[in-house]
Amino acid sequence: MSSSAHFSAVVDGLLAEGLRVRFRANGRSMLPTVRDGECVIVAPVQAARVATGDVLLCRTWRGELAHRVTR
Repeated sequence: MSSSAHFSAVVDGLLAEGLRVRFRANGRSMLPTVRDGECVIVAPVQAARVATGDVLLCRTWRGELAHRVTR
C-alpha cells in the first residue's frame, strides 16, 4: 500500500470516529491561505453546514486535496 493510500485510510478512519486530523500541507495551490509545510487541522462536518469560503479536504483520483468552496 502506498503512503498516500495509508494517509487516506488513517484520515478516513479518524474522521469517521468524529476526531480531528492534523497534518502538514504539501504544495502551494492554496496560497496565501495555506502555505507549503504549514500545519492543517481538518474535522468532520455535516454537508448542510458547509459554507462558501470553507476549505474542505476532498478525495480525488490524485489523493486528498484541499479545496475552497466557491458556491
